[in-house]
Amino acid sequence: RLESTPIKDSGPGSIVRLLLAAVNSVLAEYYQQLQTVHLNSYVSTASGEFLDLLGELVHCKRYPNEPDDEYRYRIANQALADATANRTAIRLAALSVDGVKDVILHEYALGTGSCAVYVVADDPRQYDSILAAVKESIENVRACGVRVEVLAPRLIPIGVTLALLFKGGTHEVDKQAAVSLAERAAASYLNSLYPGRPVVVVDLADTVRASEVVAEVHILKMTREGREVPVEDQYCRWNERFVEDGQTGVKVVQAS
Repeated sequence: RLESTPIKDSGPGSIVRLLLAAVNSVLAEYYQQLQTVHLNSYVSTASGEFLDLLGELVHCKRYPNEPDDEYRYRIANQALADATANRTAIRLAALSVDGVKDVILHEYALGTGSCAVYVVADDPRQYDSILAAVKESIENVRACGVRVEVLAPRLIPIGVTLALLFKGGTHEVDKQAAVSLAERAAASYLNSLYPGRPVVVVDLADTVRASEVVAEVHILKMTREGREVPVEDQYCRWNERFVEDGQTGVKVVQAS
């Protein structure tokens, strides 16, 4: 009967090995499925729709386009959030507002029974509307008699003037494109700094130097709150944040 099949070795050992290989291949598929089910049974390892199902068990639904890591964090802290009137509940309530990148909680900022919530916004220019929304969200979870102040970090505007030295043979069109790209990159660097984080001159230059046609970057001028300061690293307090100066902004020129 084996003559009509690709199997030519009809010895007892060969047939046993063939049967074992067939059974093992089927078992391997089942073990793979079991491993998938096992990994998706825990919040720490589940992902996608499986993580959604775990979240529904604790009445925690995923926000639109919310990454797994952020959703996993909310699921793990859902019990504290449901309890309200605690640090985690206040933090999650603030983070649920659109445009909020992070929050910094300062307990007893105004004495016993008080808390200050410093909001780190994606866009520093939208603080007014974001603060109002965060305050409304926190009102639903704060404890009775506890004063919660929702604040924005003190914004420190930084203006810079940079000069780009291009590689030899760079076309004028590519130079103009690199200048425009450098302006956006420098502004993005300044506006993405967290409260308390310094403006590091080397990091700023490296951000601008990302273009392939740029050979060197020189920072010609730097202003802080409208006043010219030495071109060096700028530092601030924990409740202050550097942003792009809305008046002078970021200027990029071609080095002569």
